[in-house]
Amino acid sequence: MDRIPTFRPPWINKRTQRRRDERPSSHARGYGGRGWNLTRRQCFLRDNYQCQHCGQIVVGKSAHCDHIKPKAQGGSDLLSNVQTLCSTCHQIKTNKESVGKDYCSLRPTWIRKPNIPVTVVCGAPASGKSTYVAASKKKGDHVIDLDAIASKLAGSTQHTWSFDVLNKAIQQRNKMLDALADASHAKAWFIVCEPSAAHRGWWRDQLNAKTVVIETPAHVCEQRIAADKERARQVGNAEGWWQIYSRSPLDEVILG
Repeated sequence: MDRIPTFRPPWINKRTQRRRDERPSSHARGYGGRGWNLTRRQCFLRDNYQCQHCGQIVVGKSAHCDHIKPKAQGGSDLLSNVQTLCSTCHQIKTNKESVGKDYCSLRPTWIRKPNIPVTVVCGAPASGKSTYVAASKKKGDHVIDLDAIASKLAGSTQHTWSFDVLNKAIQQRNKMLDALADASHAKAWFIVCEPSAAHRGWWRDQLNAKTVVIETPAHVCEQRIAADKERARQVGNAEGWWQIYSRSPLDEVILG
């Protein structure tokens, strides 16, 4: 019996050629020589195949030999400058070293999962986020708020800080979020506007968090902003927030 002819798309099983502008091979970056392979093996044996950050035992492709001082910053291939890391910890360390890539990101992918419960509190400017957290938190709880961080860096009040400190404030905020992985008690409260349901979902997944949205009407927020001289630059921001805002059934909604 004759076989029924089939159509096989020409791109199936076709290897994609490396583009010239892609990252060079590991050998071209100095990781393929005999000396490096020996150092790598000695590093794993010295560290007993254990990640020096999280303590996980690693084998095969999950075992990474990391430069403590990056080669891009002049770090050597000496055994004293390498350590064993798991693939996850190595990626986190690499992202932190990539200045301007994800370190200052508004939604940093490198932060670790918190070890304590986290509540993300969202809402328009002047909706009452800080007031809600102040009334809900208990003694010893962690509160992470970009306005509070930036005003401390700038030496100003909470709503008059200079945008010159914004990048430093975001860096510090991200460090605080990452440090929740090492926390062992209390809860954490993270204050952020985030009108988009998708972005709130991102934080919910990234932090294993509960999300609370304070739905204070735009005109009420704008009245509060107009009555507070320190919020002068926020005029119109609450109305802009509501134009973007989208609800999610996964949010706890509080009517402000």
